[in-house]
Amino acid sequence: MLLSKHSSNYENGLESRNLTVSLMPRPAKFDRDTAIGNAVQLFWQRGFSATSMKDLESALNMRPGSIYASFGSKEQLFGMALESYAEVSLAKLADQIANEPSAIQALASYLRGMADEQAEIPPAQACMLVKTLLELGHQNSELGARAEALLAQMESTFATILQRDGIPEAEAQRIASRLQVGIMGLRSYFQRDISAAQKAELANALADDLLYWAQAYR
Repeated sequence: MLLSKHSSNYENGLESRNLTVSLMPRPAKFDRDTAIGNAVQLFWQRGFSATSMKDLESALNMRPGSIYASFGSKEQLFGMALESYAEVSLAKLADQIANEPSAIQALASYLRGMADEQAEIPPAQACMLVKTLLELGHQNSELGARAEALLAQMESTFATILQRDGIPEAEAQRIASRLQVGIMGLRSYFQRDISAAQKAELANALADDLLYWAQAYR
């Protein structure tokens, strides 16, 4: 009887503890993509050097140990943020290509859409890759080289799109380089206090230049 009583008390206690545990809120599941997205917004706005670990803790809602365990280091997280930023830009371009009658028209629409992007109030007007190149190009060779490689990838993508519509390779690369210069300049110019109408006019002008250059080589 004594054993039975103790056994019953043990089972009742176990059930009570299980009930308590089941009623406790579960910790939020870690979403890696969301964390990297938040890091993009923070790094894009402040740059690498001006972003502290405290800033990252707040933006990612993570403790320092969790940040290091998940991403390795501030430098590695910044590299992932650069990659994510470039991927989003390329995804937007891919969407344009899927919805336009020609690849060049899609690229022109992508350029015109740069003015619309400013209406969403991004963390910074200037391109994150360009900002990184200017900040870290000579200070951090690894991150500066990563930004340079991603910019080169964008330019190569432009050239591939142009070739897809019949522009010869050498001319396509030349136009792609001019486009890259135009985009970098345009995003930097958007830092100025100008109206949405002026931004749209400038973006449309760059798109019109692209169509003119492309027509000249077709």
